[in-house]
Order: sequence, then C-alpha cells, then structure tokens
Amino acid sequence: MGVDSNASRNDGKRAARVAKGVDTPSPKFPLRVHKGTGYWCKKINGRVYYFGKVSDDPTGALALEDYKRTVSGRENADSPGLTVNGLAGRFLDQMEDLVLSGERSPRSYAALKATAKRVVKVFGRERLVSDLLPDDFRLLRKRLSRGRNGRPYSAQKMKSEITRARQMFNFAAAEGEAVRFGTAFRQPSAKDVRREREAHRLKHGHRMFEATEIRRLLAVLGGERDPACPDDNEEEVRKPNLALRAMVLLGVNCGFGNTDIACLPLAALDLNTGWVEHARTKNSTPRRCPLWPETIVALQDYLGVRPKPRHAADAELVFLTAKQRTKWVKVYANGTITDGVSQEFKKVLASRGLARAKVGFYALRRVVETIGGDSLDQVAVDAILGHATPGMGSVYRQRIADDRLLRVTTTVREWLFPEKTFGKKSDPSDPRPGDPINVEDNGSGAGRSSEVGATRVRPAPGGRRERVATGRSRGSLPTEENPQKTLERVDGSQGSQFSENLSRWEATTAGFGPDGGDR
Repeated sequence: MGVDSNASRNDGKRAARVAKGVDTPSPKFPLRVHKGTGYWCKKINGRVYYFGKVSDDPTGALALEDYKRTVSGRENADSPGLTVNGLAGRFLDQMEDLVLSGERSPRSYAALKATAKRVVKVFGRERLVSDLLPDDFRLLRKRLSRGRNGRPYSAQKMKSEITRARQMFNFAAAEGEAVRFGTAFRQPSAKDVRREREAHRLKHGHRMFEATEIRRLLAVLGGERDPACPDDNEEEVRKPNLALRAMVLLGVNCGFGNTDIACLPLAALDLNTGWVEHARTKNSTPRRCPLWPETIVALQDYLGVRPKPRHAADAELVFLTAKQRTKWVKVYANGTITDGVSQEFKKVLASRGLARAKVGFYALRRVVETIGGDSLDQVAVDAILGHATPGMGSVYRQRIADDRLLRVTTTVREWLFPEKTFGKKSDPSDPRPGDPINVEDNGSGAGRSSEVGATRVRPAPGGRRERVATGRSRGSLPTEENPQKTLERVDGSQGSQFSENLSRWEATTAGFGPDGGDR
C-alpha cells in the first residue's frame, strides 16, 4: 500500500508539473519542454525540432506522434512552422553552446540575447518566420534605431544592432527557413559612421584624454590634490583609490580595456622583469607589453591592500571589488552587464569636471593608439593593443622584438610625463624605463624589484648586425661609435639624447641589407 500510494502521489505531482509545462509525462518520455518557448522539442542529428505548444498538448500525445513521423523521415504536416520566438530560442541555444565551448564570450552572448528579445517584441512571439516580408524588416530597422527611452542610437550602435539581428535570421536561413530582408534592412554605411564621429568631435572634442587630464586623475586617485585645483580644501582631497589608479595606468600604458582589466590574472604579471602577457579577452589575440616604472609601483601598492576573494573562481584575478570582493565586470545569465570599472571611473571624471559624452575608461586605449602611433611603428602598436589585423603579414609574423614594443610605450610615457623624461625640472631620482624599481615586500607573491629586460646589437659575420639578449634594459640601442654599447633611457639634463642616438643609429644601419651587403 505504501509503495502504491507513493507512486500515485508522484504521478500526481508529475501530472501537475506537466500541466504547467515544466515536466514530461514520464522520465522515459523522448521529448522535453523548451523553457524559452514552452514547446515540446527534441534534438535530432544536431538540430532542435519543435512539436507544438505544451499548453495545447499537456500529455504530449500529439507531439509524440509528430516526433515519430519526423524520426521515420516523414514530413510533419501538422507543424505550423517556425515562429519568431522559436527561432530566437534555437539561435540562443546554439550561441550558448558556443559560450560553453569558449568560442564566444559571455558578453557577446548577452548582446545577442538582448537584440533577440527586441526582435521578438517587434514581430510578436507567434509570428511565423516564413511570413516575414521586407516591410516587416523595414519596421524592425526603425525600431532598432532607437533605445528604450526613444532617443536615436548612434550610427555605430545601430550598425551593431542590425548586425546581430541579421545574424539570427541568417541562422534561420541555414536551418531551412530563408527570409527576405529587402533593401531597407541595411546597416549604416561607413560614410554615415564617419560623418557622425566628425560631428561629435567638432562638438565635444577628441574621444581621448589629454596628458594634463590623465595626470590630474592619477593625482586624485593617489590621494593628492588636483593640480588644476590647488585651492581645494583638505576635506575635498579624496581617499586614495589604489585599484582604480593601477587600472588607469594599465589602460594608458598597455591599452587595456574594461574587460581586459577585470579578467587580468595574477599569472600574467611579471613585476620582476616589468612585463605583462595577457591575450585580449575580446578576440584572444596574444599581447605582450612592457610596464612603466609608475605602473609597477601602482600595482605593488594595490596588491598590498588587495582584498581576499569571496569566490574561489576569482582567486587568480588581479583586481577585486573592495566591498563584494568579486570580479569588476560581471555578465549575468539574463544578459545584464555590470561594469564596475566604468561606473567608478565615471564618478571620478564627474568629480573633477572631466566628464564628456562618449569618453570613458575605454578612451585610454585611444590614447595608446593615437600617441603610440608617433613611434612610427604601427605593427608594434597593434601588437600592444591586441588588434586582429587582416592580411597574411599577421599570419607569417611570429614575434615582435621587445625594443619595438618598448619604443611605443616609451613614446606614450614621454608624452604623459614629460618632466620625467625630457625637462629640466625632472628629479634625478625619478624612475626611468629600464631602471630597477625597489619596493617593499607586501606578501603578494610578486617580485620586489622590477627591471625591464634588454637587447643589444653586436657585429655578426658578413658585416651584419644581430640582436642578442642582455640582462640590461630592453630597448637599449647601440651608439654609432660602439655598436656593443647600450644606451640608458635618459631624463633630466640629458634631454633628447635618446632620440638623437636613435636617429643616428637608424641612419647608420640603413645601408645594411639582409645578407650584410649594401642595399
């Protein structure tokens, strides 16, 4: 009696769950309930098939018959066709599989999910994909051109929305449900994007920070007075924000973006040699970048007060939030994104009167691209920023010399801290690229001293010159008089000696061909 009563009770509970559309009639029932659409479904040969709504067929009897006909190769004549909501569910299922396999980022999936929801809202859940006409896509383009508040999107934002929507319907075409976009459902042209960017520049200025602005931010984040506001009261001097200060220096030193900062592992930092190696989160492009002495010191200061992680999954991250002790940028299952880096940075910008439209933490990458380009080595700039450059050159290129990378970061550093590299006002005790940085042990496990590695040039057979590794500062260049002698990075009264010797060295080596003869 007891066993029978328990079985009947369990059957009753299952029947109730089936009626609600959250369970199958029996554990061995071949179909399952698709949570996103409320349809009976089954994956067959890698493709998900749908067999009617659960609310119309709670027992699954009709769905089971359709399933058997499909498996036997007979066409399901009773199937009404793929709905827009069903397409969104199938598309997001496949994208979720790509996230789990590491082929897509969670942030990319969140953006696709948000766009898919908007498409379903415009067309309706039960609208058949086969019934969509070019006029429907013209309406969709109009809706995707504005945000929830009714304000028009920028051309670039609208381009991204349309790209994601087309990606979903291209998936439908690949699954046998071709659609007709017509001529109206097009992306904004590159000309439209350029015109809008130029209008924004004329109104708000360049989408980057100037050196004086970055120095002000670093001073405030270090707990010092704002150089532009020397009359600030003592109460207005902010408490040091060591985490955000280190982030800003990584942003302008290495071109790291918000997600790069949030995902940066401790293992990527080598503060003994002064280098960071961390593939770009967005496209997995390998990156290697020399660290400034200022960046190394800022990282050491932060690691000394780094909070203990709340979750074991975050234990290997460099940066953790102060209160929650978790990752700074989070992507939730519902598509919501919380970017703590952007939020905290905006607060500091607003407090200093530096807030401008479309200029946030990511603008530091534009600084590296813009100022780093003055090094006249775009390949090295792209390597530091982690750009996936097209063409066979990026495929054949196996490595980039350290001195080329150092030349880019030194160019940016000289622009940002001119008094430490050129001016007469510089303190001889100021750190220089290649100088060892001695800091106290803070128990973080990182090195206590930092010295950027080095290469030098020596004569080789046939009159050629080749680079060899040394234990001295990377990027050191030989003099014309003695090719084996390395030059130290200069500051103070030495002024532009490095630039002069660089020009002389390049002029000296310009006549050498690859085989040691004249070109």
